[in-house]
Amino acid sequence: GALEKVFENFFADHIAMIELLEKQGFNEMDMKSFILENGDFIQERQNDLFIELGAKILGHEG
Repeated sequence: GALEKVFENFFADHIAMIELLEKQGFNEMDMKSFILENGDFIQERQNDLFIELGAKILGHEG
Protein backbone atom coordinates (compact mmCIF):
# COMPACT_ATOMS: atom_id res chain seq x y z
CA GLY A 1 0.00 0.00 0.00
CA ALA A 2 0.89 3.64 0.35
CA LEU A 3 3.00 3.20 3.48
CA GLU A 4 5.11 0.46 1.94
CA LYS A 5 5.73 2.47 -1.24
CA VAL A 6 6.79 5.59 0.65
CA PHE A 7 9.18 3.63 2.85
CA GLU A 8 10.61 1.67 -0.11
CA ASN A 9 11.47 4.98 -1.76
CA PHE A 10 12.81 6.45 1.48
CA PHE A 11 15.09 3.47 2.13
CA ALA A 12 16.28 3.43 -1.49
CA ASP A 13 17.26 7.10 -1.17
CA HIS A 14 18.95 6.44 2.18
CA ILE A 15 20.96 3.51 0.83
CA ALA A 16 21.97 5.48 -2.27
CA MET A 17 23.21 8.38 -0.14
CA ILE A 18 25.27 6.07 2.07
CA GLU A 19 26.82 4.39 -0.97
CA LEU A 20 27.65 7.77 -2.55
CA LEU A 21 29.25 9.00 0.68
CA GLU A 22 31.34 5.83 0.96
CA LYS A 23 32.51 6.25 -2.65
CA GLN A 24 33.61 9.78 -1.72
CA GLY A 25 35.69 8.39 1.17
CA PHE A 26 33.31 9.00 4.05
CA ASN A 27 32.58 6.27 6.58
CA GLU A 28 30.22 5.58 9.46
CA MET A 29 32.43 7.42 11.97
CA ASP A 30 32.40 10.52 9.74
CA MET A 31 28.61 10.39 9.67
CA LYS A 32 28.35 9.95 13.46
CA SER A 33 30.71 12.88 14.01
CA PHE A 34 28.65 15.05 11.69
CA ILE A 35 25.47 14.12 13.56
CA LEU A 36 27.06 14.96 16.93
CA GLU A 37 28.39 18.29 15.66
CA ASN A 38 25.11 19.27 13.96
CA GLY A 39 22.45 17.97 16.33
CA ASP A 40 20.12 20.97 16.09
CA PHE A 41 20.25 20.99 12.29
CA ILE A 42 19.65 17.23 12.18
CA GLN A 43 16.64 17.56 14.51
CA GLU A 44 15.17 20.31 12.34
CA ARG A 45 15.63 18.23 9.18
CA GLN A 46 14.09 15.19 10.90
CA ASN A 47 10.99 17.21 11.66
CA ASP A 48 10.81 18.36 8.03
CA LEU A 49 11.27 14.78 6.85
CA PHE A 50 8.47 13.47 9.09
CA ILE A 51 6.13 16.08 7.63
CA GLU A 52 7.22 15.23 4.08
CA LEU A 53 6.80 11.48 4.60
CA GLY A 54 3.39 11.99 6.19
CA ALA A 55 2.26 14.09 3.24
CA LYS A 56 3.50 11.47 0.78
CA ILE A 57 1.69 8.70 2.64
CA LEU A 58 -1.54 10.68 2.76
CA GLY A 59 -1.13 11.65 -0.89
CA HIS A 60 -0.89 8.00 -1.92
CA GLU A 61 -3.91 7.05 0.17
CA GLY A 62 -6.08 9.96 -0.97
